[in-house]
Amino acid sequence: MKESRSANNSSNKLRAAKQVRPVLDLGLLENSIGFALRMATLHATQRFHQVMRPLDLRPAQFSTLVLIGLNPGVRQRVLCETLRIEKANFVGILDILQRRRLAERRADPKDRRRHAIFLTKKGHALLRKASRTHAGLENTLRRRLRPGSVECLLESLAALG
Repeated sequence: MKESRSANNSSNKLRAAKQVRPVLDLGLLENSIGFALRMATLHATQRFHQVMRPLDLRPAQFSTLVLIGLNPGVRQRVLCETLRIEKANFVGILDILQRRRLAERRADPKDRRRHAIFLTKKGHALLRKASRTHAGLENTLRRRLRPGSVECLLESLAALG
């Protein structure tokens, strides 16, 4: 019984230590839009990684699957521009999706120098699962905001983007 009490006490201490955060004077960061965006981004990204880990999807991969799924035959350049990802970095994302057999490049029938990008059946299936998971994450994030504030937040963020 002694061991379980000490193990229980240790786990309680660990939990308490995790909950205690140092309180710092944030100074100009207190009202900084950039700092607030950074903190919100960190939270949302960490949660994204937690919920998408079983599907082995990173944020840029998920966004790419969504866009390809909604725009079959889209060109790589358009995806790069929409996601604001450099072409050199995007090639790696697309290579990963192809290796996983989620997406494929096909010669564009109108211009054989270009490639059109499509989801595979496996890609569509994963996108359906990931979309449900993402919807759950979005609901969790929305519940942390004041009722009715989501639309205003999205409009404000779009104005910055």
